[in-house]
Amino acid sequence: MKRIDVTIAIPVYNVVKFIKPTLQSAFLQTTDNYEILILNDCSTDDSVYVIQQLAEDSKALLTIYNSGHNCGVGVMRNKAIELAQGEYLYFLDSDDIMTPNCLELMLSEARKYDSDLVIGSHVDVRGNHEIQNQEIRYAFLNQDEFAFYAFDQRYGYAGGVWNKLIKVDLLRRCHIMFPEYRVGEDVPFIFRLITQVQRVALIDQVTYKYNIRPGSLSQENPRDLIPKAEIDTHVASRFLLKEILSDNLSKSYYMSMMAVVMDYCIDTARVIIEKRKFFEEKIQSKVIMDLMYYPASFSQIVKFGRKRNLLNWLLCQMPFSTVNIFFNLRKKIKDWKL
Repeated sequence: MKRIDVTIAIPVYNVVKFIKPTLQSAFLQTTDNYEILILNDCSTDDSVYVIQQLAEDSKALLTIYNSGHNCGVGVMRNKAIELAQGEYLYFLDSDDIMTPNCLELMLSEARKYDSDLVIGSHVDVRGNHEIQNQEIRYAFLNQDEFAFYAFDQRYGYAGGVWNKLIKVDLLRRCHIMFPEYRVGEDVPFIFRLITQVQRVALIDQVTYKYNIRPGSLSQENPRDLIPKAEIDTHVASRFLLKEILSDNLSKSYYMSMMAVVMDYCIDTARVIIEKRKFFEEKIQSKVIMDLMYYPASFSQIVKFGRKRNLLNWLLCQMPFSTVNIFFNLRKKIKDWKL
């Protein structure tokens, strides 16, 4: 029996408003040797019913996995890695769109270079506005070559797991899994993946439309109350990034990776300080300072030669009271400009 080329994995939780165009884009692929794996995280709306109705009119192979309780997207994506029958795995968010030729283009590059990973270009969609994010057309074929590019030029791909064709055998063999967080699970996964892949192909054609919706901790949309568990998860995710960084101490891309990891950590510290009045419980200042501990000396930073890294390093050497004043003043200036 011929092996399935690709498993399209779609985590689903109460997305009845968005799932129809997403699923239809998966059905309309110009290649046919793929499966669609729906990972239903105990939805309480009609998401699964809508999916089943749409599936009746499609010839695509579709399987629905139902979790016994609400686990979070990290657990659901790990289940996709476990259940995938395809040679490659493609994560599709439940409110985004694949272009019709997405899999065809990606599989062509995967076969051409025996790729561990293929990344397509995408369009950011915010309401009626679209911004194209185009990749260079290139193939990285040597160990660590892509990792250096990803951290030095592409900010570690900002943690997005979507629009990437990933070899399933690599994920299983290297035990690349998602931390079982409800938020912030994607960045550690992508960083681990980047450090493990060897053969990577980039496509300059758009294969994905990414819909940006407000509501996450990182968005400037204050809520009346932010649960402590949400903050704790973001913090845990950042400390995990530091652990992954330490595993790559001897790599040529270490300093570039450190710069990105510390940007994430410092930004999380900033958000905690700026939004702490919305937290249901106080976050200790020690947590913030641990986040901002910079694992490099001044001489290493100077040798690396990036102005932003030097400024971040200097900020991380300040006492908490100064950091607190700095971020609050920054927010006031930003609000005043708005």
